Amino acid sequence: MYNSTSLVDAGIWLIKKLKQSESLKQLSMSDHAEKEQTYLYKLSESGSLNHFKYVILVSSYQDSYAPHDSARIQMTSQAAGDQADGTKSRIYLDMVDNILGKMQCEKLLRLDVNFNIQDSSLASLIGRTAHILMIECKPFYLNLIYRYREVFCE
Repeated sequence: MYNSTSLVDAGIWLIKKLKQSESLKQLSMSDHAEKEQTYLYKLSESGSLNHFKYVILVSSYQDSYAPHDSARIQMTSQAAGDQADGTKSRIYLDMVDNILGKMQCEKLLRLDVNFNIQDSSLASLIGRTAHILMIECKPFYLNLIYRYREVFCE
């Protein structure tokens, strides 16, 4: 709902139009005219994270595809100060409350990652490089598992 990159927003809009991607419609909360009826909103009400003893939320400011505050499940300053569209900010806050208010995990960790990306390619500038690294970087995940082994190896 509050993506920091208009180029990413434009790309997602174009792919949704060309590919008719249901998953992108769901991820961008455009799968229903009423935001409270979208798949992501309903998922926020499900209490699915209650099935986990530990929850680790990993985010990166460099990743524009998954906005930092959204990946951390926390209120973004954009939504908090959104005077133009009070409905949009209320829905965002409701979703954060839906998820965190129902969470009964023993430990919640929020980790920020800096991939120290040196190149200045278009992929890096629009946040794609960090997004792919977040998904595919084996050394990152091995380090994460080693550092928080009590969470992964109980």
